[in-house]
Amino acid sequence: MATRWLVWPLLALLAPAPIRAQEAAVSQGAGPSDGGPLTEFDDYHAAEPHGDRVVLMPTAKTQPKGLFTFSSYDVVLLQAGYAITNSTQVTLTFTPPVAGGMPLDLTLKTAVFRGPFVRAAAMASATGLTGLGDVGFVFLGRAGGVVDFCLEPQCVSSFTVASNVTFAGAVLFMWNGAGVIWRVGPKLALLAEADTMIPLGRALGQVNGLMAWAGLRVPGRRWSFDAALGHSPRAGDSPLTFPLLVLSYRPGA
Repeated sequence: MATRWLVWPLLALLAPAPIRAQEAAVSQGAGPSDGGPLTEFDDYHAAEPHGDRVVLMPTAKTQPKGLFTFSSYDVVLLQAGYAITNSTQVTLTFTPPVAGGMPLDLTLKTAVFRGPFVRAAAMASATGLTGLGDVGFVFLGRAGGVVDFCLEPQCVSSFTVASNVTFAGAVLFMWNGAGVIWRVGPKLALLAEADTMIPLGRALGQVNGLMAWAGLRVPGRRWSFDAALGHSPRAGDSPLTFPLLVLSYRPGA
């Protein structure tokens, strides 16, 4: 188990030289001294606050170094992120305390490959759930990766696939996702995403899940807004359909 935890952080430290070269190039870009924007954007970084994800699943893009992002999912779920370098960012997701419980999720994402039409990133996450009655506290670990296939060199439209393994003691399951971002105009993009959860081993029995999403994105350099509709055809039960509204802000962009 310890070895599995070390795999993705080690990959993050061994990011290939082209990524390091891109970081140097961006750091030498326009700045306040030459009258340009505070942050120089290129085709390898998120041009808007929502650019590092589809609906819920991540993309391989990261935010430019030094920028914070703040997001609200249906008001209740909150998220704050910070780009440590031009290839690595950390994200904290949480909710206000509800009935004595407060879930917290910390995710580290690092770009490991950036080509003209293909980008890849590795992720490692830790999730804590408090206020679970007699159980008290539950800890979950996750490790995985994501690959973007760009439809043009600027990569404003892309197809993304991602997968991670979640483990908590004997409980082990795999999450897989596929999504599309299709930019149809300067201020409008179409979103589509499908997520599945598959148990590994016998601890969860036949528990599994499927969620499909379709939505719209209004991108902006500092503000972005997503409106999506999720649908889950729950086996042996009535289907579940619900809306998701996401508002994000990126100061200093």
